[in-house]
Amino acid sequence: MAAIRTQSTDMGADAFWSAGHLGGAGPNDRRDAFPNDTSGVDVAVMNDKIQEDQPLFQGVQFLRPQGAPQNPACGQTSPGCEHGTEVAGVIVTRGNGSCSICTPDSGDERGIAYGVDKLLDASLADAPPNISNAFAELPWVMGITQTANYPYTGELPGVEDPAEILSDSHGSYTANDDGSTQQGDDMIASSTGVTLTEPAGNDGQNGTGSDHITSSCIAYNVICAGAVGKMNPGTSDDIITAWSSRGPSPAGRKKPDIVAIGGGDAVSNMTVVEQRWTPSGLNRLTRGDTGTSFASPAVAAGAALLAGYGITDPNARKAILLNSARLGRRTPSDPMGTQEGWQPDWGWGELDLAQAYAERANWQTDEVAGGRAKLYEMTPQAGTDRVTLVWQRRVTGCFVIGCTKRTTYTLTNLDLYAYDIDTQALEGSSTSTIDNVEQVRAQDTSGSPDLLKVKANSTVDGVAAEPFAIDGTRTLTPVTAPEPNATIVSRTPSVVRPGELVTITATIANPSGDLPAPSFSATAAGNSVEVVGAPSNPPSQLAKKGTAGDSTTLTWTVRAPSDGTYTVTIQGQAQSYGETWKGAAASATFTVDGTPPAPTIASPSGSVCAPGLNVAWGAADPAGVASYDVDVQVDGGPFSPWLPGTATTSGSYTGSLGHSYAFRVRATDGLGNLSGFVSSPTATIVDCTPPPGGGANLGGGVTPGGGGTGGVTTPLRRSAPRLALTRAVARDSRLYVSGRLVRGATGQVTATLQVESRVASRAHARIRRSAFRLTLRRPRAARRLRLTIRYSGDHRHLPGTLRRYVRAR
Repeated sequence: MAAIRTQSTDMGADAFWSAGHLGGAGPNDRRDAFPNDTSGVDVAVMNDKIQEDQPLFQGVQFLRPQGAPQNPACGQTSPGCEHGTEVAGVIVTRGNGSCSICTPDSGDERGIAYGVDKLLDASLADAPPNISNAFAELPWVMGITQTANYPYTGELPGVEDPAEILSDSHGSYTANDDGSTQQGDDMIASSTGVTLTEPAGNDGQNGTGSDHITSSCIAYNVICAGAVGKMNPGTSDDIITAWSSRGPSPAGRKKPDIVAIGGGDAVSNMTVVEQRWTPSGLNRLTRGDTGTSFASPAVAAGAALLAGYGITDPNARKAILLNSARLGRRTPSDPMGTQEGWQPDWGWGELDLAQAYAERANWQTDEVAGGRAKLYEMTPQAGTDRVTLVWQRRVTGCFVIGCTKRTTYTLTNLDLYAYDIDTQALEGSSTSTIDNVEQVRAQDTSGSPDLLKVKANSTVDGVAAEPFAIDGTRTLTPVTAPEPNATIVSRTPSVVRPGELVTITATIANPSGDLPAPSFSATAAGNSVEVVGAPSNPPSQLAKKGTAGDSTTLTWTVRAPSDGTYTVTIQGQAQSYGETWKGAAASATFTVDGTPPAPTIASPSGSVCAPGLNVAWGAADPAGVASYDVDVQVDGGPFSPWLPGTATTSGSYTGSLGHSYAFRVRATDGLGNLSGFVSSPTATIVDCTPPPGGGANLGGGVTPGGGGTGGVTTPLRRSAPRLALTRAVARDSRLYVSGRLVRGATGQVTATLQVESRVASRAHARIRRSAFRLTLRRPRAARRLRLTIRYSGDHRHLPGTLRRYVRAR
């Protein structure tokens, strides 16, 4: 009979055991690998009662839902818990040499992952009605607390230590490739990060494909296990049992994923799990059983060994188990090892934990955005070397009874390619559009490295990039893709007239120290932008990063037809390994300005008392204002130049009593665009001197100074403003100025900062509470600055001017 210890050895578990990895509680197992459960790896047996006091389980810690009975009776006439006990035995049998009623060699019995920290006995079948009818096993396994639905009452707390590995050994046959069952199982894996194994079914003798593989086993994210029969110790004569269901799924997806020991041979009912115990004279537990029910826990136990080693990613665990699987038979008459690729009976091969241990460090996890690719290097040593890619179909929602909220995302189409790294010859590819497992085999024995490419040949639904795991027979090393990245060096000038040329210079560099960037090219493009001149001699290839020729500097000439702001994008790309590698783009912006500035002007209007007329003007333009032409008109006559070509934006014009004045201004921008004139209102200077004998006012509403607008009745005499500077401090690129005037003064001040004879900046401030504060820009290199402050005056105070030299430290 095929004892558990023999099966564990044939499946290669000894490789993990001898290295101190027992599935969680081994001396070298990584308990700290699970941040939410530092106690170790926990495995759940789903939908099955377990005889927990079976002597060969001595020392195993079982957890069960609150209210579920411990040690349900087995061996009775009606079915008891033989099936669940056998399933658990594949995983955690620990032997018991002191058992008086066990067979003599029972002390050597070992399940595949007999060091699992805790085994979750998830069955609610014998629980009280308020438990078994109101709650589900799965939320409990996940650690989710449930509240009963009407008419039931109560609460079922989730397990304290949620499971990392779930083993199920049930299912029904279906002609539907996808539905509630498959989406629910996929939700378990994609939402919680667990590994879930399922049996392919025992209907293989009735045909293949539709209606002959279990509904849960064809879920995308589970590991679907078929069964082989053990004829003798070793693997050379392993065969697929006649009753193991064959794939593919109803829609043609590659299921099962893997096969494991499920029976003694192809036809008879020899034991696969030898219970080796005869309690109370009942012999039901001495009978073993067969079926894919026992292949599923074998694969789950293998995943537990990998989890104990410290591999927390479920995609990585699945990729290792499938990639390391022992190749089966190409046809039933061929020898073991002749299998090529996936087969409906063997899946990707037979569970081989010794090879899984050998590949335990050969995996990588990453994510790839739609239309992008990731690269890896592997040095093949034999034509049977393989690389396996695994990802998930994402489903989100909730697990508790009564909750129907669920979102199923479209499966990303990831493909796997293998190239000769030197010649770029394609050596193999796996490009299914409906599967979430791809595998390629090495095509040569030259020993030259292979380059593996993982490509997202679709968009990615639900997340920005698709997470995946990839495992190889040999070590896989991530390779930086040769995606040339652009950096703008300069664009000259930044503002031009329509149709004028702009020169853009960029450096484009290969970021990969692993691969050159052959068939290199670079483009400049922008909406409504014409590329007039492209680089004349760009290199045909960028070398590896860190070597000569890994970057190049290129120059383009562009232009745009009309006013606006334009963006030119520089993009570098290279072509190799069937891919166009586009690097990070860089953008340069320039402005087209064919429109002259729009000037404004402000000056006194109406009747004013002071002969000094304060005039201010300005304009805004993308190219900046180069100069102003300010003209004056006297008594309605022709305009004549007052301040031609000035860079200032204010001035005080001294008029004569009894005459009227108006002003106009035009502006020229930095590109030479000249505006038309804009005129101010007319102001007339009147005599505000009081008549002899006193302080009578004019009664007619005279504006006293250059800043007024008329219509204000004021005293006839105006006093000096007593303009004073209280603070002028230069800091970095700013000059901070404050000052005061006589009490009651209103109006505004204008401050001008000059370096030698050039105006550096100008600022205006309103008088508030007889004081003012303002800030001017100053050139950093300038040390001696001339500061001029002009006060506009008001109806009681005369205009005033103050000049100081300021020295910057």
